[in-house]
Amino acid sequence: MVENSLSAMLPAIEVYNKPQMAYRDEVTVILVVNAWELALKATLRQKNRSIYYPKKRGERYRSLTLDDAIGRIAANGLWPAGIDGVAVTANVKSLSEYRGRAIHLYNAPGLGAVNYPFLQQNVLNYRDYMVAMFRKDLAKRISWQLLPLGATAPADAVQFMRVDTQSSMAAEVYDFIGRLRGLMDEVESAGSDLARVATVYDVNMQSVKKLTGADLVVASADADGKVVERKIDAN
Repeated sequence: MVENSLSAMLPAIEVYNKPQMAYRDEVTVILVVNAWELALKATLRQKNRSIYYPKKRGERYRSLTLDDAIGRIAANGLWPAGIDGVAVTANVKSLSEYRGRAIHLYNAPGLGAVNYPFLQQNVLNYRDYMVAMFRKDLAKRISWQLLPLGATAPADAVQFMRVDTQSSMAAEVYDFIGRLRGLMDEVESAGSDLARVATVYDVNMQSVKKLTGADLVVASADADGKVVERKIDAN
């Protein structure tokens, strides 16, 4: 299960980084969530815990769902030291929510960008978890010399929480974002590590002396505040 878990995460990263890929977000999240489910079940087996529900006569054994596997990991205190189980759980469940919509219904346009910071942090969480539990380092199986190219910047951590109420998809987007907000509120209320839930970047500006080194030029107006003249696209 450990090797199968890694075998799911590796193509997830590869698929997401393909320059031309239809259904990119959905395929990636499905593989990532599968990788976690296998990793958590491998942990339970390693600790001699069952990964099956009680068998009924005449029926096949049924393995645990992702949510129940997470529940048993927490109930048995099996989260590795240094990894905030509450926060990691919220991160994984955010992707599980997205996966459920992709498999059983559909995802509104733009939700892939909403999911990006959760997905990026998930890979980091997964690497830490696999090293701690099984001494398997995902980084050693990947060439990290990748070109970080993109046509658009990732969604801003604040902006993605806003919804265009005029959109026909508004109700679907509101519902999904409401779920993400709820997961983050639970982590914050528990005093857990919000940094394990999503990766967020801060963009800072610094004053430079040389005009040629500036990304934008700011000039003071007489009484109207400031005027900004963009030299290049800051993104």
